[in-house]
Amino acid sequence: MKRSTYEIIIAVILTVAYIVTFAVGFLGSAFVAGPVAPNIVHQYLGGSWKILTSTSGRSISVIAPGLLQVKSETLEDSYGDLLIVNIYTFNSQQAASQFFNSFSPIPATLQEGNLRLAVENAGLTYTIYAINGNTVIYLSYVNGGVTSTAPAVTQLIGLISQIS
Repeated sequence: MKRSTYEIIIAVILTVAYIVTFAVGFLGSAFVAGPVAPNIVHQYLGGSWKILTSTSGRSISVIAPGLLQVKSETLEDSYGDLLIVNIYTFNSQQAASQFFNSFSPIPATLQEGNLRLAVENAGLTYTIYAINGNTVIYLSYVNGGVTSTAPAVTQLIGLISQIS
């Protein structure tokens, strides 16, 4: 039963991530340089990463007032682990903060430099919401099931610090 619940959680996270990624793709230009290069991911998480999807573009203000641009990237490592990174850039810190407060299901409880972070963990899956000035970052790491380990949350926060 526990494994079934875990699989359902993974499936829901992946589905939402892919919907967001493809929605951004339709609103922006596909295959534009994404927010994070595979060698940077390797530096923080190890492994051999490749880009599955990468989009960048403007969004409609109906989605979030003040939203100027969304960059989105999905990467996969040789073990089937997924890393989804979305970077939302706003026209003001206030607009970014309003979006962050409505987008993140939990309040920001961590501070790393200028980053305020909210971290969710479900087994081998991490979801991190971060805000830095007028930028909001969504990062999700999903273990592919080949190994039974996940990176430390400090590694993921280090990666976010690098790309913010």
